[in-house]
Amino acid sequence: MIDAIIADLKNLGTNRALASWERLGMNSRLHYLGTNLSQLKVYAKKLKKDHQLAMSLWRSGIYDCMLLACYIDEAKRISPSEADEVIGRCDVWGISDQYVKNQLVKASFVQEKAEEWIPSEKTFFKRSGFQLLNHLLKNSALPDAYFIPYIEQIRNVETEENWVREMMAYTLMSAKARPTLQKLALEIAEEVSPIQVDYGDTSCKLPDVRSYLQK
Repeated sequence: MIDAIIADLKNLGTNRALASWERLGMNSRLHYLGTNLSQLKVYAKKLKKDHQLAMSLWRSGIYDCMLLACYIDEAKRISPSEADEVIGRCDVWGISDQYVKNQLVKASFVQEKAEEWIPSEKTFFKRSGFQLLNHLLKNSALPDAYFIPYIEQIRNVETEENWVREMMAYTLMSAKARPTLQKLALEIAEEVSPIQVDYGDTSCKLPDVRSYLQK
């Protein structure tokens, strides 16, 4: 089945998307077929949810297939070790973010992986750890005190890798969900702003963290 999916995705790919991938210098070891996110979402709806197929897609080494896996996986069937494997295969923030957002936030081990990944020296583990923390900030009953040590780490944001810096900035903004932590987040934002994130040759721009927290 995976061969048929790869063939379908090749047919959906465009030269324009391939050229954009090259222009942006994605610095990825993954192969790209030239499909875009909108196409993949439509295609995913034609497939049944299938955890084993999703894992096969992750192991393909093809960016488009890995992104597709983010939409057809079954969160309840993902094991902690499989989550480690998947994030370990990510070298582009687009697929790690989609995997966390669409799958891991529904898993039973969100807190466990946030605590395990945040101390990591590997970019996409650390980024994903903070992304899970952001989910917990907004959606868990954990006490505010639980989050303070993690938010305090953001005082050292300038020493972190580019894509970790971006997610740390979003962690400060996520703290707005909790009034007690919003004050701490604003204090840190005023200390470290502006947080510099290099988006390369794109129009992307990090929101002003201080302004967001002050509203």
